[in-house]
Amino acid sequence: MRTVILLVALAVVAGMAFVRLAQTDPERWHTDPAEGTSSPNSFQERSGLLPRAPDAALAAFAAAAPPRTRVVAGGPEEGRMTFVTRSLVFGFPDYTTVAAVPVEGGSELVVFGRSRFGGYDWGVNRARITA
Repeated sequence: MRTVILLVALAVVAGMAFVRLAQTDPERWHTDPAEGTSSPNSFQERSGLLPRAPDAALAAFAAAAPPRTRVVAGGPEEGRMTFVTRSLVFGFPDYTTVAAVPVEGGSELVVFGRSRFGGYDWGVNRARITA
């Protein structure tokens, strides 16, 4: 019985380590957010008119990033940025790509968030993007 418990514990620790240490491939995640496909583990939103230039709107979005978030690719000067946010306990990576689209009077942000692991994100991407 001890052996089974030990093997299960080792499998859980190995799975947690795999998720926590999963590498990020910027080419896979730094895509056009307007082309994102909806699924149970993703969320897409448009900001509406922002009275700022596109690069300033992206810089403001980046400055408001939640904890445990870092830039994976892009920047305000490119017009698109991709971030990875990891959950506190297990370190599950969620990717958020935001693009600034120039429109008359300012810009509009198109934001697409999605989870790397799992088939359902429990509304985490929606909550992070709408916050």
